[in-house]
Amino acid sequence: MKRDFLTGELGLTKEITDKIMAQYGESVNSLKSENARLIEENEKYLKKAQNAENLASRLAEVDGKNQQLEESIGKLTVELNESKLTGAVTSALISAGAKNVIAAGALIDKGKITVDDAGIKGLTEQIEEVKKECSYLFYDNGYSSGMAHSSTQKNTDGFTSFARLAAKLN
Repeated sequence: MKRDFLTGELGLTKEITDKIMAQYGESVNSLKSENARLIEENEKYLKKAQNAENLASRLAEVDGKNQQLEESIGKLTVELNESKLTGAVTSALISAGAKNVIAAGALIDKGKITVDDAGIKGLTEQIEEVKKECSYLFYDNGYSSGMAHSSTQKNTDGFTSFARLAAKLN
């Protein structure tokens, strides 16, 4: 609002124009301060929204990494169980008197063997089945070559039963 408009076009006196302009100035200043407060409040909400977006993107990233870790844990668990199974099969074949652990192990149906926290199930049955079908892969109970059976002889020198057997034969 302009002072010239009030005095010139509307014909108001200087005193009335001053009062109108003072009232108008108070109203404008009040609106300006309210506007500044609203802008400041809006900026706070924008910062909170940006922080929420940042947190949401971080959360999505963490969720992705968590999923990758869960997949890795699953794969490693499978690998660990396979290693346990392989070690158990090898150990059981040696204890059963297998002449060639690799050959006898190839005949074991690992699909019929389960590995869980309680242990390994089905391995004994598999070894007995291989012994029945391919007895030539196992030493007889009465085997006597001067070497103790692999399940009773301690392996303290770091060599395998095969290395000790070869040394004994030479």
